[in-house]
Amino acid sequence: LLRDLAAEGVTDFYGLALPAIGTPWVNAITWATDAPKGFSPADIRQFNNLAAVLASFVQVRAQQRIVEDLLFTYLGRNASAQLFEGRIRRGDGESIRCVLWASDLAGFTEFAEREAPAEVIATLNGFFERIADAVHQHGGDVLKFIGDGLFAIFPIDGDKDDESEAASRALRAAEAAMAAVSTLNDERRAAGRWPLRYSLALHLGDVVFGNIGARQRLDFTVVGPAVNRAARIEALRAA
Repeated sequence: LLRDLAAEGVTDFYGLALPAIGTPWVNAITWATDAPKGFSPADIRQFNNLAAVLASFVQVRAQQRIVEDLLFTYLGRNASAQLFEGRIRRGDGESIRCVLWASDLAGFTEFAEREAPAEVIATLNGFFERIADAVHQHGGDVLKFIGDGLFAIFPIDGDKDDESEAASRALRAAEAAMAAVSTLNDERRAAGRWPLRYSLALHLGDVVFGNIGARQRLDFTVVGPAVNRAARIEALRAA
C-alpha cells in the first residue's frame, strides 16, 4: 500500500486504530497527503482529536454495514431491502409478478445417509454455489435453500416487455447454471466422485411476497398458486 501511495505522489501516511466498545473487531482511519513536507505535528494532534470524535460514528456505521451484509447473505437482495424499509410485521407483503425458479438435487437422500457429514455439506455448497452465482449474475434473487433444493425469483417491474426480459434472464441463468454444474461434474468424476443429477423448473406467475410465520419466527418468502405450480413442475422432472 505504501509503495502504491508513494508512486501516486503521497509523501506522508498516518493511521489510527479506533476504539470499538463491545465488539471483537478494530476499526481504523487513515490520512494521506502529497504536501512536500508531509504532516506537521499540529496535523497529527488534530487527527488524534478527530479520531476520538469519529470512533463512535464509525462503529455505528460498521455495525450497520455488518447487519446489511448479514441480511443480504441470509435473506437475499429483495427480502433484505423490504426489511430495511420497515416491513417487519407479520402479514406485511405485496403482490408481485415474477419468474419462479425451483431446483433440486436427485438421489441426495441416499447419498446423505451413506456419506460423512463433511462430504454432504461440501457437495451441497458446491452445487448451491454454482446455481446461486448464475441466478445472481442474471438479476435473480435466491430466496431460500430447502434441504438440497433452491428457490429463487426474477422479479418483474413493468409491462409485458419486462415479462419477456425477465423470462430471458431466467433462461440465461438456467443455461449458465447447467454449464457450471456440468463443469463441477467433470471435476467430481476426475476425483472419483459421482456426478450430480438435478432438476430445474421455471414458471411465470403472480405471488405474494412478504412476512409469513409465527409471532416468534417470521420468514420473508413468496406464496401463491404459482409457487405451487413451480414446485410441481420441478417434481415432474425429479420423478
